[in-house]
Amino acid sequence: VLFRSVLKTISQLGIKYGIETQIAMEKVMACGIGVCRGCVIDIIKDGKIQNATVCKDGPVFLGSEAVWH
Repeated sequence: VLFRSVLKTISQLGIKYGIETQIAMEKVMACGIGVCRGCVIDIIKDGKIQNATVCKDGPVFLGSEAVWH
């Protein structure tokens, strides 16, 4: 939980000050190739919330793309 809040804070500060940030996400992965969809997170792409797999699409994402529930 602490790790997640640090990533969220860094992402929000980057957005606030116009600095591009990258965050490395972690998730439990079953297959490691995106088939099982066990490591799905929400990101914002083209103004819409979309699903991305940490194992295939990441694990590094732009901080401005992260959706923090």
